[in-house]
Amino acid sequence: MDDFSGTRFLEGLASGVAAGVIAGLVVASLVYRFIEARLHLRQRDETATAVLQMIATELEWNHEMVEDFRNELTAEQMPYPGMSADGWVYLTQPGVMTALRTETVTALLTTYARLRTIADLYGVLWNLKQGPTRSLSQVVAVSHGTEESAAAFAEYWSHTELIRERLLDRIDEVEPWLDDARAKVTAEVASRGRRRRGVISRAA
Repeated sequence: MDDFSGTRFLEGLASGVAAGVIAGLVVASLVYRFIEARLHLRQRDETATAVLQMIATELEWNHEMVEDFRNELTAEQMPYPGMSADGWVYLTQPGVMTALRTETVTALLTTYARLRTIADLYGVLWNLKQGPTRSLSQVVAVSHGTEESAAAFAEYWSHTELIRERLLDRIDEVEPWLDDARAKVTAEVASRGRRRRGVISRAA
């Protein structure tokens, strides 16, 4: 083999080796990306399941509170404690919402919008009946003792009664939505549990 042929052979060999290395790196990169994507999806799925379980507990709590709220408000008493809407913060994370069924997300968004309205009205009513605004209104009414202050105090209680009635309406309104959301969350949690047990069974 002359020098020229030898050089061509070495160049071809080097090119083949380089091409093989590049191809190997490309395949390795694709495999890494695939594994990384699977791990990300698994982590997202596990997070969504944990959030669903927390939400299921919160919805059950709110469901049990409906009748207490209705009875206390009807008797013109202040129910305690209030309903909880903390799950909204976790539900609205993009990684959670995109991992859930569309019908579950729709039911939860609708229900939590109503629960947050209830929480807002509850806070207003508590302030009017037991909070700083109630204390201040009593001080003003007693210290002034005029017809004007009596009229203002009557208007104050009229506003308080309006908020109480609105809160009662929202309680009646949210009950069927709570039932629907609880059913959909329970179904999805059960489905995820069966799917996870199937994956573990196949792996074993």
